[in-house]
Amino acid sequence: MPARSRFRAAGDRAAARLRKRAEWAAVAAQRRAAHDLAYAQWITRAPDAAELYGPDVDIACGAQEPACGDWEAGTRLPLVRAVVASLGL
Repeated sequence: MPARSRFRAAGDRAAARLRKRAEWAAVAAQRRAAHDLAYAQWITRAPDAAELYGPDVDIACGAQEPACGDWEAGTRLPLVRAVVASLGL
């Protein structure tokens, strides 16, 4: 049986590092997805607790009409003043 060359051993170590990085990236992606879901749920719960729906939510947050829907969908982020206004709901 031929002995492993140092180049093959180095390649094996490099492949192991790449596998580990891929695992870390997958875990990070799962954490980001969980955070985004929690964020969207929080944005939805505040107006629901104040019994505001549709355009009433946008008015209460001081935003234009489709803004809150976009926040809930995760396509746009609210401005700081809108977040502060939503905390008052």
